[in-house]
Amino acid sequence: MKKVLFILCSGIFLVAGCGQSSTNTKNLPVLDASSQENLIESLKVVSGSVPAAQKEKFEGYVDFYTTYQFPSPKSYERLATKLNGKNYQEALQVFNEDLIALREDFDGSISRLSLAGIPEIASQPSELSKIVITNLTYNKATHVKEMDIENKTDKEISAIQVMAREDFEPGPNKRVVMFLIDFPPLAPGKKIHATEKEDVPPLIETLDKELTNGMPAVAIQAFDKDKMLVLNNESLFEAIDAISKLRFLVDEMDKVLQL
Repeated sequence: MKKVLFILCSGIFLVAGCGQSSTNTKNLPVLDASSQENLIESLKVVSGSVPAAQKEKFEGYVDFYTTYQFPSPKSYERLATKLNGKNYQEALQVFNEDLIALREDFDGSISRLSLAGIPEIASQPSELSKIVITNLTYNKATHVKEMDIENKTDKEISAIQVMAREDFEPGPNKRVVMFLIDFPPLAPGKKIHATEKEDVPPLIETLDKELTNGMPAVAIQAFDKDKMLVLNNESLFEAIDAISKLRFLVDEMDKVLQL
């Protein structure tokens, strides 16, 4: 009799256990994406239902999206309908698919800016393009950089930030370097042969590696005798800054995708 009772009780526990398992996902808390604020608050609630094995991954996604995506109305709207009413398992799938697509998009943006955008912006006609740089040479033994500079602007200049590049055609793996050179005040319409020894160790290393004689070069900033900025290629520096930010975000994405 005891044996029969044991079997019956075991069966009851098994049925109860199966019933609980089948309703687990139904009873899980879900996201409310009706507003940015509600989504961020409900992510905290849903996070409490995530099992230990997936906790680090879920929280990695949440940290990334709440820091870099959901504060943006456009990014919130892109994901709101996909996340609304989803439990942690479903949200993980949405986050994973979106992050992979987002990373590919960011890689494309970086490539477009690096391969085409920056050389095009750097060499487009502007006041800075009126500063003509020719005969660029660099001595790797003495670290002396030299060039001829003609000032066709209407401003007196005494220093320029130079971008030298293998060429200014779009393409990958082009040698490129940026550096500053000082020279005596150069009036509008005048020319000068500028010579300067580089003494900054990290820049010396870069120049030794990347700069070759005769590389085409353009001015991307110009300064007066007091080293005050008088001409600036804002579009170029915005593009450089954008690449830096995109690369940072790609690194952050990779950290999450590897969890």
